[in-house]
Amino acid sequence: MPRQSRLVTFGPDRHERADVFLGFGNNLRTLRAAAGLSQDQLAKRCFMPRDQISAIERGVRAADLPAMLVFEERLGVSVTELTAGLTAPIRRAGTVQVLDLLRRQPGLSTDALAAMLGLPFWYVCEIALYLQSIRAIVSEQSGWQPAPTPITRRAEK
Repeated sequence: MPRQSRLVTFGPDRHERADVFLGFGNNLRTLRAAAGLSQDQLAKRCFMPRDQISAIERGVRAADLPAMLVFEERLGVSVTELTAGLTAPIRRAGTVQVLDLLRRQPGLSTDALAAMLGLPFWYVCEIALYLQSIRAIVSEQSGWQPAPTPITRRAEK
């Protein structure tokens, strides 16, 4: 996967996304066990490597739509059952909003961006760092001021 795509996948909502992956994996494990199947048996039925089933169940890997449809058919369950209890990650702000603010008000600090958007500092910093990594913003051109100290992330609940 190209670096840019990986950063998008594991951007500011990654902790919520990880919860979704783990929840889906737990649902798959429960439904597989209820069907009386081992990971190896399910893998053979789905024509997938057992390691892929294991990674999905552990929340390390996301199941794509074709995999979900295969699980639905091979386990005799619905996609609704596979996704029961899961909620989509909340997009609180996007790259477009941050870029717009930086273009309209050059020289904003990460703290100022966070305050203007009403978001945690670490969240806005990750968006800005992502934008910098893909060269959408360059500190010297946009006036964005990266954080002067390392960021510590606090879990939000």
